[in-house]
Amino acid sequence: MKKAKLIHLRGNERRDFLEALIEQKGDTLNRFVDELTPALLGFVSSIVEDESEVKDVLADVFSVIRQKLPQFNHESDRLLPWVMNVARTVALPKKAETAMGNERSVFRLVYLYGLSIDEVAAKLNTTVVEARKSLRNELQQLTQKGNNG
Repeated sequence: MKKAKLIHLRGNERRDFLEALIEQKGDTLNRFVDELTPALLGFVSSIVEDESEVKDVLADVFSVIRQKLPQFNHESDRLLPWVMNVARTVALPKKAETAMGNERSVFRLVYLYGLSIDEVAAKLNTTVVEARKSLRNELQQLTQKGNNG
């Protein structure tokens, strides 16, 4: 007999599956991965634009899900939104890291990507003093642009 898809499970069957998943009993984790991989692959690839990174990020997503499963409250949380939130949390930093790869703006590196001024200086192969000067100049330019526009 073919098992019902996870999204179609209701009542006791849903509760039993989620409890087994949280406790990682039997083939529940494999079934979970098999059924959610297509949706998560599409979701992750919509966030991480570098196709060569998508499968690595997806592996990271499942690793984090497996670690966090004991924290999942099957009585109050819905599985798919919880899984998508974990996937987003794992994928967004990878997107930022990829986007940050060629970034030269000290302001964007500090305020958009959250790097410290020391990290920015190292990334741009300059001194901390020069990075601070660049940040100050960029802030002045943005202020002038804001005042004029």
